Amino acid sequence: MKELKKLFYFTLISTTVLTSFTGCGNNRKPSSVNFDVNSEMLAVQPLTSEELNIASRICYAYKSKAAKFRTDYAQKSFSFRLYQKSCDAVESSRTIEASLSAEFGGEVMSYIPKSAVSSGEFMTAVQTDRVGFLKNVCEKIYRGESISNTVDIDGVKAQIIFERKNLDRYKLNYFIATGATGSESKYVIHSADIITVRTQFDWSNGQILGNDEEVIRYAKCSNNSNQTKESSQSFVSVK
Repeated sequence: MKELKKLFYFTLISTTVLTSFTGCGNNRKPSSVNFDVNSEMLAVQPLTSEELNIASRICYAYKSKAAKFRTDYAQKSFSFRLYQKSCDAVESSRTIEASLSAEFGGEVMSYIPKSAVSSGEFMTAVQTDRVGFLKNVCEKIYRGESISNTVDIDGVKAQIIFERKNLDRYKLNYFIATGATGSESKYVIHSADIITVRTQFDWSNGQILGNDEEVIRYAKCSNNSNQTKESSQSFVSVK
């Protein structure tokens, strides 16, 4: 619960900050992912067996990455391609380098940018099965417990979807209450995070099992707007 709460507020803050930057090279648009400003909440229910299979693959891949990063990748240089599209449809992109901070025996790991980045431009946190977005999900998977697709966080509904689109990925949709409909609050989508992960089905030598290949973030420009802003962080290489 605490991890999802932190996730929501991090997303809310970072996606409400309009970050403009310029760089060299052509703009790199993120992978095609549907984000509908009129999306409605799904029925609150346990994850399906197919979703649990995908979630399990991601959790165990994250577990492998956590160990591998500390032993083989600490202090190495990671390259990422950043892309942003503002509410005014202005697009920009650039490549940045970041070193991996990973203390042996510690749980928290992060990417340290080697050049200046604006608030919300670059996600520094390394996702694992024990730290980050899926901490509570992975704990329940290891214990064989049922997992709901919805968490209520101070009036915000966070829904998670596990799916496979070329690679395994999970999508977090955030819905906020806008008023009452009858005796119930009406919820509308505010933002979304989509994280694509390399799991056992897509791993080979030279690749990092559990690596986040791409993180995409969407947010509505205002509660009553059909416009959205986008940002993505795509893994390029490590050396």
